[in-house]
Amino acid sequence: MTPAETHAFIAQARALGSRPGLTRVRALMAALHNPAEGLRIIHITGTNGKGSCAALLYAGLCGAGLTAGLFTSPEIFRVNERISACGEQISEAELCAAAAEVYPHWQTLAAAGDPPTEFEIFVAMALVHFRRRGVTHAVIEVGMGGRGDATNVFSSTDVCVITPISLDHTNFLGNSVSALAEEKCGILRPGCTVVTPADQHPEALSVIRREAARLGCELRLADPAEARDVRLFADRTEFSLRGTSVTVPFGGDFQVQNGVCAAEALAAFGRRCGLSLSVDGFAAARLCGRFCRVSDRPEIWCDAGHNPAAVTALCAAISRHLSDRPLMAVMGMYRDKDHAFCIRQIAGRCTAFFAVESDNPRALSAETVAAEAREVCPAVYVTPDPAEGLRAAVAEAEKVGGRVLICGSFGHMARALEGIL
Repeated sequence: MTPAETHAFIAQARALGSRPGLTRVRALMAALHNPAEGLRIIHITGTNGKGSCAALLYAGLCGAGLTAGLFTSPEIFRVNERISACGEQISEAELCAAAAEVYPHWQTLAAAGDPPTEFEIFVAMALVHFRRRGVTHAVIEVGMGGRGDATNVFSSTDVCVITPISLDHTNFLGNSVSALAEEKCGILRPGCTVVTPADQHPEALSVIRREAARLGCELRLADPAEARDVRLFADRTEFSLRGTSVTVPFGGDFQVQNGVCAAEALAAFGRRCGLSLSVDGFAAARLCGRFCRVSDRPEIWCDAGHNPAAVTALCAAISRHLSDRPLMAVMGMYRDKDHAFCIRQIAGRCTAFFAVESDNPRALSAETVAAEAREVCPAVYVTPDPAEGLRAAVAEAEKVGGRVLICGSFGHMARALEGIL
């Protein structure tokens, strides 16, 4: 397939929206002769911290010299960001080759009246790409939930990581923490090792303990309290864990928890696979969109947290690292999130707030975002185009010696950054 044909295929599948369930993706796996066969897998679910843990674990595997793969989502700039192997994002030519292998089977299922969704074809393309590259060990991040997520197609896994669980995607997964935990525990397999933070939500931890016991899984609690000599920087997090130095190349207090959880998962994976794995590789991890500086002049930061727990963590990072100068926020949100809480928390910490929107059908209008922000911030501007909003925020920051933060839902970030980077 050509690049144009490949991206038309992706757009065609995207138009189908999100439809949880495993029937379609299982049919794809069967038609593709199960490309996951033989993979040693770390499967990651949770509400917040999945992307950071996935990036750290993949870097750890690559640092050990393994032929490793990573599947993650969503992307910030290019869909290629979702699939990596052997330390490299999938190239355009490789994406086209994977799409060409998946497309005929997608057509067959579409003709039968049940075409796979965009996320489902990406799971298939990732596994096809891993097979082509000879990947032996893979880190797989769940898209949403767990039980009905398209990544939940593996007959066995070595390690399942369940990051902190809080309310999100309640229209799909349930409106209580225990209900969400039930869904996320759907990725557990008999006899696997389960890693979750020791300070996991009590309701969620109760469900995880029960399900791990039912399936005969080893449960490992990753305790952030074991981190010693913690040093928090805007662009990295450093600590000692049981005498070993750990560097997480991402900022934010919450990265201590992510780093400890990833270290516990890496150790468990090494034991199960008979490998000696080191956290030294963590320092090479790369992840865009999670509290990071993307430009020095002008100084621009970004963070794609868009649920209450993520925004609360972002606010802590703002207080620690960005409170010494005026802050201009460029923010857009999806309507299926707790947008009122998120917008007000950010707007209340800003000198000026620029409300934006994206062309995603889930996006709130800039006017609606601005209406929430005006409750707590006196200087609110409606700039629907994210790139225009960023330019306006930069101009305002330059007047007062401030800095800019782009935040909110993923769909707005790339549109904003393409206006200046």
